[in-house]
Amino acid sequence: LVSLIDLGRTVLEMAGLPAPNRLEGISLLPWVKGEPKTPRDYVFSEDNYQVMIRSQDWKLVHYFGQESGELYDLNNDPDELTNLWDEPANRETRVELQLAILEWLGTSNYFNAPERTRQSDSTPRRWPVHSPQLHGPVAPTARPPVRP
Repeated sequence: LVSLIDLGRTVLEMAGLPAPNRLEGISLLPWVKGEPKTPRDYVFSEDNYQVMIRSQDWKLVHYFGQESGELYDLNNDPDELTNLWDEPANRETRVELQLAILEWLGTSNYFNAPERTRQSDSTPRRWPVHSPQLHGPVAPTARPPVRP
């Protein structure tokens, strides 16, 4: 699973340049070179009022402020025609994906970007708790921003 946010780090690594901390994603260069690398469990996408998570098998769209959303079994419904959000049999999968969204939002630039938190661009962008599958490498001195 790859995302458009991976292209920035990939191009910078190919050019031999360091990626700024604010740049999310991971470099895809190891895969291009055929080097073994652990694949991600999820990719994410966000918009002003929604966030999407996709795994190899499932896709969930969460609408902020709404009680329902969209959940699709991509193996059995690749065209995403049957919304399984309210199906009791899929509740565990839905909750797992929603929790992964919360973890991602807590570490993503979407809510923690310098312009939203008044951080300088050189301030590391992530908390010490970090999953490399979510965003990419973390700055070793990452600390939560100090809010006035």
